[in-house]
Amino acid sequence: MRTLYLIMCFGMIFPFVLDAQIKGTVVDESGMPLESTNIVLLNKGNHTHSYGTASDEKGRFTMELRIYKDTTVILGFSHIGYKEKSYEIKLSKGLVDIGKVTLSKTVTELGEVTVSAPRTITQIDKQILFPQKYIIKNSTDAFDLLNHMMLSGLQVNIVQKTITKSGGNVAVYINDKLASKADLLSLQPDEVLRVEYIDAPGVQYADDNVEAVVNLVMKRRYSGVVTGINTTNAVTTGNGNNTIYSKYNYKLSEFSLQYDMDYGKVKDRYINQEDHYMLQDGTDILINRMGINTKLKYMQNNVELTYNLSKPQKYIFETKLTGTFYDSPDRGHKQYVTETNKTAYYSLTNPTEKFHRPVIDMFYRHYLRNNQTITANIVGTYIDTKNGQSYQEYTNDSLKVPFNSYKYYTKGKKYSLISEARYSKKFEKLSLLIGIKHSQAHTRNEYTGTSDAVNQMTTADSYFYSQLSCTNQKFNYVLGLGGNRQYYRQDSEKYNYWLLRPSLSLSYTISNNISLKYGFYITPEIPSLGSLSNVSQQANDWDIRTGNPQLKPYSTMTNYIKFVYKPNRIDIENTIRYSYSHKPIMESISRIVDDSGHSLFEFGYDNQKRLDVLSNYTSLKYSLIPDKLILQGDLTLSRIISKGNDYCHLLNYAQGGIMADLYLGHMSIGGGYKSRDKRLSGETAYRGMDYSIMYAYYHLKNITVGLNWSYLFLSPKDHETTMNKYVTKQTWVNVPDYKNMLSISLSINLNRGRVYESKGNVLQNSDTDSGVFKY
Repeated sequence: MRTLYLIMCFGMIFPFVLDAQIKGTVVDESGMPLESTNIVLLNKGNHTHSYGTASDEKGRFTMELRIYKDTTVILGFSHIGYKEKSYEIKLSKGLVDIGKVTLSKTVTELGEVTVSAPRTITQIDKQILFPQKYIIKNSTDAFDLLNHMMLSGLQVNIVQKTITKSGGNVAVYINDKLASKADLLSLQPDEVLRVEYIDAPGVQYADDNVEAVVNLVMKRRYSGVVTGINTTNAVTTGNGNNTIYSKYNYKLSEFSLQYDMDYGKVKDRYINQEDHYMLQDGTDILINRMGINTKLKYMQNNVELTYNLSKPQKYIFETKLTGTFYDSPDRGHKQYVTETNKTAYYSLTNPTEKFHRPVIDMFYRHYLRNNQTITANIVGTYIDTKNGQSYQEYTNDSLKVPFNSYKYYTKGKKYSLISEARYSKKFEKLSLLIGIKHSQAHTRNEYTGTSDAVNQMTTADSYFYSQLSCTNQKFNYVLGLGGNRQYYRQDSEKYNYWLLRPSLSLSYTISNNISLKYGFYITPEIPSLGSLSNVSQQANDWDIRTGNPQLKPYSTMTNYIKFVYKPNRIDIENTIRYSYSHKPIMESISRIVDDSGHSLFEFGYDNQKRLDVLSNYTSLKYSLIPDKLILQGDLTLSRIISKGNDYCHLLNYAQGGIMADLYLGHMSIGGGYKSRDKRLSGETAYRGMDYSIMYAYYHLKNITVGLNWSYLFLSPKDHETTMNKYVTKQTWVNVPDYKNMLSISLSINLNRGRVYESKGNVLQNSDTDSGVFKY
């Protein structure tokens, strides 16, 4: 009786809660589906965003929510280039199908309500972000756009045009196709519909060795032409990035040509070193190398020619020819050297590097019925490399006739073929992904100099993967399972390595602005082709650099927990991550004695015991003045334990940063500071450069002019420390030329007759490992 009474009381106090689902299809006036339409559920009283989603490639959408029965809500629809529309819906039953929603071109406001997308939609495998109009208006390319969006953990250098996360690589896609640097520089921000951010890449990216994935979903082009330039060049030193591009669309075809040139020419640069060797007989050798300003020069040219043939919801075919040409004739450094038991002398270390890399990339995707797709990609690469390394000692600073010299040269050729096929199927609440990827390569390197050798290697890597995703109202999960088979052969040395690669992601939405996520995955780490070389080269009187053909692949297991809290105008995120590597490939330093009794120190690699990395990342983004002044800060605390077969080292460090953006009509002003990154691997600890920047950009129609001031009041310096029981080394790389570096950016975009509809490659494979052994 008491139980019945309580049920009646709760029934009178609380209205009946309904698990509702709203679905429909968004089309244009001709009946064609509109992909990436932003659909927002608004509370009628105060128009606060409660839920949001986006339409798929067939214009369909589904929105699930828990709400009181008989509640009336407003559903808003917005799509760039189309008039916004809203519906009032009374939710009296579990499923409401509103049918087709037709949007007409030209954007206007909705009378009482102006619909805009929510800042972020958090899904099980990614975050979907809708760039605000003021960010799009004040961005010139993809680097600029991502810098203004301040994605959690992402570090964007708008001068050097780089994107990293936790010191690792970030893969940036455009319409699911891996983008080149030239693609990102030629991107038009006003064509971006949404940004998908994956900070824990799933099985389809697990073989790419990336820390994060960004996918920029663009409007599709039917016809028209666009031509432009995007340049950033320093005026205080030699440093620049320059891109020229042109794209032409006609019906189902797109032709594009892009040229990208990066260069550096630094005059004020020097390297200081302190080395301490303990010889076999107990004698200590101290070497102090004082750096002398030495120029640095390099240039890279990249040309891309692309043809794309696409019929919406039918097929996509794309072929791309790419040529990359790199030359660095001046990379050396001079030093004044004092050494135990020797007269002071001068040294010149002079590495050189030159390569060219032609690539052909062919892609096909076919759309099947019932939300099914089949995708295939094949990439052929040839890499021709010419490297040199020399170390010479002189009695005076004229550096004319050396009294001691070590040299070697390398000619390398590598041929590789990478192929991948993928099948995907979407159900109402589930999605299935199955794929296979195989790469085959042959490398031949010829070494001449201190020791002559010809090194030939054959490698193969097969990767099978599958993934099942389930999306519910509160609880979502992704299950992944992959398998790797890696093969390597060099002379009589060879191995077959198999690895099972499970992955799991669980997320729970606690409330509209609070979510919790857990993830687990295993990734393989394979030795570089250069480290597998059976070649040894002497660098100076004391150091020998050697490869190790007996290296074996290893696996890294990662667990993480992420907490996200997004109240009004504030985004807070905290991620705890732990990675464990079993028998990782890390540094190995040993002391040997040659036939004459002279001690030498051999630097190579071996499979060591373990590597543990524990980190806590916290970020906060605050819209101090909405649409005007945005602030962001982050802090990373890390603990790294490197345990070798005969050593153990520990590194604790903190890294933080702050950033601010101010938007004033046609002008945007911003700045930031990031403390140096630190890493530990084997017996060597690395400390990067502190970085600071201020920038101001003025935007007028299709022209943008900007000033960038980098490394403000800082002395750019890298520091590296080796801590072996026989030898310790400290190296400081100083680049005063970069201090207070001022650069000018110019972007000009000319377009004519642009009508949109096109889609890109969802698979992209590449090969950049030349296989050359270097020190």
